[in-house]
Amino acid sequence: MLLAGVDVGWPVVATLLVVVSSVIAYLAGVAAIARIGAPRGSLVALLEVVASAVASWLLLGQVPTLVQAVGGALILGGVAMTIGTRRASAAVEPEVTPAT
Repeated sequence: MLLAGVDVGWPVVATLLVVVSSVIAYLAGVAAIARIGAPRGSLVALLEVVASAVASWLLLGQVPTLVQAVGGALILGGVAMTIGTRRASAAVEPEVTPAT
């Protein structure tokens, strides 16, 4: 197999594939969760499933089945309800002032 004009064996190509597609993606996900927080990170993780189904539909022509479409709609509805609940609870929280 050629990589940048150099003949390398399949173990090198397989190692690069694992490092790029798994290790870097995992580390980026961990860094993102640390930055945006676990609650928002879990919502992003749920949306990843829906985004991959839509991408496979648009890019590969794999039309989702009815069950998959209903599942995606349930995920999107749950995420929307969670975001709406979080905004409403943030508006209701009383302001805490330090005692003097």
